[in-house]
Amino acid sequence: MNGPAFFKSGEVCRLSFSKCHLPQLADATDDVAKEIVKNVNIFMDPKASDDAKHKAEQQLTKVSINCLVCHQRNAITHKWVDGFPQKKTEELVSADTQEGMKRLVEKFFSENFRDVTSRESIEWGKVTKTDDGNFSIRYKYRARLWDKDIKIMNQIFTFDPKGKFVAVKNVEGFPRNP
Repeated sequence: MNGPAFFKSGEVCRLSFSKCHLPQLADATDDVAKEIVKNVNIFMDPKASDDAKHKAEQQLTKVSINCLVCHQRNAITHKWVDGFPQKKTEELVSADTQEGMKRLVEKFFSENFRDVTSRESIEWGKVTKTDDGNFSIRYKYRARLWDKDIKIMNQIFTFDPKGKFVAVKNVEGFPRNP
């Protein structure tokens, strides 16, 4: 039987806390698991003699339980499952296309405007190139602010050709109540 276990009255039983507190048991043989738990039981037994507790303590100090046990064990598992850590790469988005601008606006909302707790798109304008070489798009939407007030917003979002945010401004007459 592999995994967390303890030995009591001649049988091997599950030990629920051992996954976190005795991670070595996950890979231990039944004999090793029984030995560890036997010593834990002796050490924790109020009826055990001081000599028996001392011997159990000596055996248990050989089992090094510290942060590195889990971190080393789990880091290897994560590496196998997820691969080696990769640097986060910026996804290139084309600011001169409708889809690219929509993605840039959505990214902007995910990082800003925390008062807008929900949004419903009403209308997207066409992408236009500004005189300074940037790109703009008009976005009209229904916004719920702090889960209370509802406003109709109509804004122009501007990004540079590389997709970096430049500005946002309200269209005249907005925001307004629905």
